[in-house]
Amino acid sequence: MSPNVATVRRELLWLLIALVVGVLLLPPLIWLVGSRVFGPYAGGGSRELVSHFFTGLGQGRAALWLVALGPYLVISAARMTLAGMRAVRREP
Repeated sequence: MSPNVATVRRELLWLLIALVVGVLLLPPLIWLVGSRVFGPYAGGGSRELVSHFFTGLGQGRAALWLVALGPYLVISAARMTLAGMRAVRREP
């Protein structure tokens, strides 16, 4: 059974939104929280952290890709959990 076009589009939209959040919103938030909890970023300010983030993505660093893809992974896990709960509820 192949997915229909609407399903693929919806999934790509979820991926796009999650990537925008993971790439554009999370690095400055990480810097903000880290600077409040741990003090100043050793590499400089927020611009340097974002620069290091994008450089690390380009180098294929797994931890930074996990940050970038994290929102999509959380959304997917929540959707799978809800689908599993619905399936269990339907069983007699």
